[in-house]
Amino acid sequence: ERVIKDATGHDDPPPMVTIESDDDRILSLPWELLRMGDEFLVKEGRIDLVRSAKSRSNRPNVLSQPDEYMKMVVNVSAPEGNQIGPLNYEAETYRIAKALHDHTSIIFTELGTAEEMIDKVVKNEPIGVHFSGHGAPGHLLFEDDEGREDLKSIRELLSDIRNEAPSKFPRFFYLASCYGNTAAKLKDDELGAIATAAELHREGVVQVIGYYGPIVDELSTMAEEAIYSEIAKGRPTRHGVRQARMILAKGEYDLLKGKHRLRGTAKEQA
Repeated sequence: ERVIKDATGHDDPPPMVTIESDDDRILSLPWELLRMGDEFLVKEGRIDLVRSAKSRSNRPNVLSQPDEYMKMVVNVSAPEGNQIGPLNYEAETYRIAKALHDHTSIIFTELGTAEEMIDKVVKNEPIGVHFSGHGAPGHLLFEDDEGREDLKSIRELLSDIRNEAPSKFPRFFYLASCYGNTAAKLKDDELGAIATAAELHREGVVQVIGYYGPIVDELSTMAEEAIYSEIAKGRPTRHGVRQARMILAKGEYDLLKGKHRLRGTAKEQA
């Protein structure tokens, strides 16, 4: 607490607090709720918080200075008949395109399959990948050739990417998917647990941003637009995340006010 107090309250940007662990169950704890006195440090902008998992390779997880325009492969998967809930592919794609078109070079997938996403990475060599769709602990939900759900473990997906594009592994991943920071139990003969975001980072994706709220409404797009806009201006990713948190907090408040108005109207009509 003393260290944080000494580091905050100056003209410099908020200090960055890094939670590093080999245990994804520790990384998945709600560290954003860190509190000091009567303040939530992340919510109040006193600190920037990141999670870090040690890389399995000898190369450090450090980004180099940008030397090209932000290029993204964007994958939206909306399989039919999934157990989680419907996702409107056209509406989600439109919202993402509207949010990103001024800030990045976008390559959209069309089929929502894991194979197509990997093929786009191989052919276009993007800086980053944006995945929007459903997930499960340690998994992402793609579509198969018939538009049905194809649940891929993150380890299987990363193995496929390395086999197809060993020298073109993306450095950045935006994860708009539920359960991205939820640790899943491994098989009986394995120890520990695995979370999607942590495994991406551990396998060499230097920066992983996770949005774990509902992806079927405008809040998800608000976060994306805030983050990519700041990156396009040459500002650090952490700055974009900070802006997104503030905008999301305001957006949720506005939505709640709207619900209260609707409820009030309904009562008056009743």
